[in-house]
Amino acid sequence: MASLLNTREISELTGIAIDHFDTFKIPITIIKEDSRSFSDYNIRSYPGYQNSNLSSPSIEFTQVSGIFYGLKVGPGRGGNQNVQILQTATPQSQTYIKVESNCRDYIKSGKTEKIICDGITYGITSEEKSVNYLGLVYYIFDIAKQN
Repeated sequence: MASLLNTREISELTGIAIDHFDTFKIPITIIKEDSRSFSDYNIRSYPGYQNSNLSSPSIEFTQVSGIFYGLKVGPGRGGNQNVQILQTATPQSQTYIKVESNCRDYIKSGKTEKIICDGITYGITSEEKSVNYLGLVYYIFDIAKQN
């Protein structure tokens, strides 16, 4: 199928979109569920019997997080904010992040507990939506403030 744009024009337009993303991107910290590791778990005899030398296991929790870059789009001023790329109207109080595939994969793998943008803690409230602009793909997650 013939395209209305040639490859040079597509390259220029996607370059502009990449420049926009790179100009306004902010660090987004993704906090995952803590990983647990057990150590010193020795059973020398059965509990409840004489000479029970059961040592209690020590459990270590390690915070798992990653820092990625993306755009945080917040509520507009009054009424609904029209989002042309999504072809929907977003409610005034809606906030979302637009990220690249590496961040999306990290969010989708395992349990994501919270997201920190601009020092504010958010939770994910939706599945991802993909946005494809002339072959350039970004992913959008709706987020809401957590207390």
